[in-house]
Amino acid sequence: MRNRVWGSLSNFVFKAYVIDAMIMRYQKYDKRINICLAIVSSSSIAAWTIWQIVPQLWAAMIAITQVIQAVKPYFPYSKYIRTLNEKSKLLHDINRRFERLFFNIDYKALTTDEIADQYFNLKAEAEKVCFFGDDMNCAPQKCDIEYANQETSAYLRSNYNI
Repeated sequence: MRNRVWGSLSNFVFKAYVIDAMIMRYQKYDKRINICLAIVSSSSIAAWTIWQIVPQLWAAMIAITQVIQAVKPYFPYSKYIRTLNEKSKLLHDINRRFERLFFNIDYKALTTDEIADQYFNLKAEAEKVCFFGDDMNCAPQKCDIEYANQETSAYLRSNYNI
């Protein structure tokens, strides 16, 4: 059981870091879209004062703003961020409980049946958290996995000297 607990702990620590990397990536995307909208909106207000001089500028800025507003729902980064933040929090909590179980195994604080019960319950919880429904059309990219590998290695090195 000790090896199973260790394997699950390592696996779900990695998955938590993947989710964290995805959150950071989607936050960047969402911020860029919102900054673009803010700039165009502010520029269109400023252009209003000179719309008589350059009416094409005013029309172009209005058109750009409308296009961005129209396509923004097809980039549901805010929804992804909210959902992933919730999953990250839950997965980090489950990982702390996996660590406690691993500690209890090493110090023989639990019976084999207690270890098995806790392990299978934690694993089921973690797998449920890691499940994404059809409405979540997001997937980790290579950069997310690279970040997660680095963070997992650093975590295991600093906490378990591995």
